[in-house]
Amino acid sequence: MGMVGIYLRTSDENITKLHNGTLSIADLVLDDDGEYIEDETLMDIDKAWHMLHFVLTGQTSVDSSDDNPLSKVAMGGDNIRKGEDCDGWQFGRSITSQQVVATCEVLKGVKKSWIADNFNLSDMLENEVYPVQDHHNKEEMLEYLLEYFDDVVDFFNEAKDENQAIVFFVA
Repeated sequence: MGMVGIYLRTSDENITKLHNGTLSIADLVLDDDGEYIEDETLMDIDKAWHMLHFVLTGQTSVDSSDDNPLSKVAMGGDNIRKGEDCDGWQFGRSITSQQVVATCEVLKGVKKSWIADNFNLSDMLENEVYPVQDHHNKEEMLEYLLEYFDDVVDFFNEAKDENQAIVFFVA
């Protein structure tokens, strides 16, 4: 299956609870049988998350002090319970509803053509961007990333419209 990126739209109140440990990601995303809930507040972008972050920021990792709103799109925001395993998931990060609004404003200027112009498979290989490997074809990988880009933008805009925060994690 590999490492897949998952977004959750939730309240700022839940973000606070996640950070102070009174609520877990599992509480928000899993049903009583331990399966992911199936509703519009949860979105899976498969393995495109690291490529998306790299294309938008030129970085492979996240600095939570980064003020660039594009760094908040994938892998960005504040660590949830930094130093802990984040309920068994990796890169548990959150952005507040205010940060969602700022990110949406910046995303308005990011078009698919900009993504294509900034998509460099060689740089991704050199920087070990997941899931890029030597045998991958640039056009296929770009198409794969673009399949998810509009969904991510729509997800952020829905969060903005509903005054919601966003949690991102890798499962």
